[in-house]
Amino acid sequence: MTDQKQDLSRRSVIGGLGAAAMAGSFGLFAADAQAAGPKVRSDIASPAGKKMLALYKKAAGLMASDKKQEWDPQSWYFQANIHCHPYLDESDEGGLAVTAAARAIFTQPGATSALRTLALGSDGTGSDGIWNTCSHHRNYAEHFLSWHRLYLYHFENIVQAVLGEPFAMPYWNYTDPTHPEKRRLPVAFAKPAAGVINPLHFDDRDAEFLRLGLRVEDIRAKATLRDRSYLDPNANQPGFNTDIDSQPHGQVHVRVGAAGKGMSTVENAARDPIFWVHHAQIDRLWESWRRPRISDGLSPDRDPTDQAWLDKEFTFAKPDGTPSTMQARKALKMRQELGYTYDKLQNVKLVTLAVAQNDQTGADASTILTQSAPNTSATIAAKEVPVAVDITPALAADAAKAIIRKASSQFTLVIGVEATKNPGCVYDVFLKVKPTLNAPATEERFIETFNLFGAMHAGHGHRKPITWRADITDLVRASKFDPTAPGQIIVKCRFTDPIGPAVIKSVTVQAQ
Repeated sequence: MTDQKQDLSRRSVIGGLGAAAMAGSFGLFAADAQAAGPKVRSDIASPAGKKMLALYKKAAGLMASDKKQEWDPQSWYFQANIHCHPYLDESDEGGLAVTAAARAIFTQPGATSALRTLALGSDGTGSDGIWNTCSHHRNYAEHFLSWHRLYLYHFENIVQAVLGEPFAMPYWNYTDPTHPEKRRLPVAFAKPAAGVINPLHFDDRDAEFLRLGLRVEDIRAKATLRDRSYLDPNANQPGFNTDIDSQPHGQVHVRVGAAGKGMSTVENAARDPIFWVHHAQIDRLWESWRRPRISDGLSPDRDPTDQAWLDKEFTFAKPDGTPSTMQARKALKMRQELGYTYDKLQNVKLVTLAVAQNDQTGADASTILTQSAPNTSATIAAKEVPVAVDITPALAADAAKAIIRKASSQFTLVIGVEATKNPGCVYDVFLKVKPTLNAPATEERFIETFNLFGAMHAGHGHRKPITWRADITDLVRASKFDPTAPGQIIVKCRFTDPIGPAVIKSVTVQAQ
């Protein structure tokens, strides 16, 4: 597969979907499957996962074949277009509008006005259709996890209908701390030998990723699993939903995809078959976070309770091409409402992205201890070229030291970054620290990494700075970084030449 727009003229013309027959047979099949109990999603490296992976490979080949037109809800590209698609231009109003190429898909023989309406909306402009409705392009970022869970659920049903047998999407367990080899591209997705077709292969993957796999830094998120709630009620911190969207979700996207192509772009990401096993893993991590161990002393109920959040509706496609509308609340009942479970949830105390839970019971107001100049505008435009930003104390020394001495204080490095589109690379962040307590000099200490996966046009709202955070409490407690003295951060774009600049607009060290 490739992420290029498909030449529809080369496809064989087929008739209608046979919707009535398909609806009847799938309905009976779904009822039988439901009676048998929930489906189990398994690690792709396990025997059960390998079996499902073989079925997934078969389905991917059928869905992407010339016998499936892009207007067909059972086609690979129709399903990918629900997430987003390359048939987009920035409108005069600053949003994202579909091009004539998208509407032309539904002029092909066999397409119907009902399918066009389902995909592109009542007026064909995409404003109220199901294509391009992922949370990266709409004003419901608080539904990153819920929207993708329902999307994956409906895609799984499509695959099941195409195969005509039970199917559960396996997950790519790249956060398994006991098997680092799982951070490499799974063998089933590799480029095949000449003359062999592999439906799970995709051209536009990053060469460095194919050679080395994911780094620990790419799948680690120190802040993510210590979040106390799905959305932070005081808005001082982003909450689990926002944190996992960036890391490891977005980080894996930009590491896997070639710059400006495939998985590294929102518009083409779902065209790569690895997208779905990646999102099954993200969904599994959400479920793992929702079910903390009793020994943690935390409430197992971490779900949103806001009525507007629960009532939010999303529409997808059923296998027969009719719309399926679900409220977000159904995403909170994975087993009961969606009929699936996981073979094993992640042990958050062992996973490489886990850290100790914050003992505080809620988010307190943050105090800025150190900050960059108010007119900061440091541009990162090239690979492996370090960009440094100076930070100076923002609080009187005595007041800052009193906060540092407070045992409950937590310290966070916060960077505001602006980008009008995704540069297609990852950024490593270093902080100038003392190598030892009494050392007169400083050294660059790697802190964490971030990405700008969601930055694309005005539709994602990234013309204003996005915010990245990293916990540096241990460095402050060990007296290796002093928030009462001037300091410096260094940021480097890694692995690939960025296709667009990123601009650091602010840097602060905050105490909470």
